Amino acid sequence: LVCKDRHSVPEQLSESHTETMPRSGQQLPSAEPAAGPGGPTRETSGPQQTTAQGKPVIEGFFCKRILDKKQLRQDYEELEKGDALDKEQQLRELNQLIMDSVESIDVHKEAQELQSSLSGGRRVFEVCINSQPSFDTFSNQMRSARERNVRLLHLSGHGGSRCGFFWLKNKVVSTEYEEISIDKFVGILKTEVAGANGGMGIECVVLNACETEDMGKKLRSTGVSHVVCWRSEVQDNTAREFALQFYASLNEQDPLQRRDYQRAFRHAVARIGPGGGAARAPMKHLADGAVDYVCLLGEDSK
Repeated sequence: LVCKDRHSVPEQLSESHTETMPRSGQQLPSAEPAAGPGGPTRETSGPQQTTAQGKPVIEGFFCKRILDKKQLRQDYEELEKGDALDKEQQLRELNQLIMDSVESIDVHKEAQELQSSLSGGRRVFEVCINSQPSFDTFSNQMRSARERNVRLLHLSGHGGSRCGFFWLKNKVVSTEYEEISIDKFVGILKTEVAGANGGMGIECVVLNACETEDMGKKLRSTGVSHVVCWRSEVQDNTAREFALQFYASLNEQDPLQRRDYQRAFRHAVARIGPGGGAARAPMKHLADGAVDYVCLLGEDSK
């Protein structure tokens, strides 16, 4: 599920965390953090006080393929007995699927913790959880986004630079992903962007999945004021903890003032502790030793 990286330079910060399953679908060791040059520019959004529509809504889509581990092992055993020409390649691919089923990312834990953290005490936002969504689920939900006062869109799961976010092909079965083009995703979201609707609509998108910077830049080009995305592969614990810290910071801001996404971003980055472990070979667009590289794209970003 890993797609090729690209070498662009947005406003940037990097962090690493503990060793877990990355959200590109491959296992990586943890590494020491390495910050890139510069930092995000300061951006704010429109007023966040409660409107006639009610509290601002965080609409979350949490997507994870559920594999039949028993069937995969049976397939592996059958393939071992056979004499297919590409037997070794097929065995490697099946073995990776089996590993994924055991060490899968836990996006549903992220959904539960996000909803729990924003539901008690001080409550600035409403949280709407869409579990195991297909692209049709997303498309249907976006029809009423403005009417429901959706201001933040959160996507959690697997991602890649070529295709953006991986959606489930079938919401009920949940065993296969499908690749929806970034342009198609952006086209659906474009009509619900705050800038296109007199300030009412989606003002921030959090792409909490591996290698989603290209998707983030496309969203920025259509008028989304703020996009949080990952230039690199990101470990599961890191992505989940970053999201919780980011929304916790937003939830503590004065509801009578503008939402300051830049400040919330910096708060989240500062609270992600560096993890130990052996460094992997760095990607060409990362500083030495960097594993998780999170970006905030705003109106003044390049």
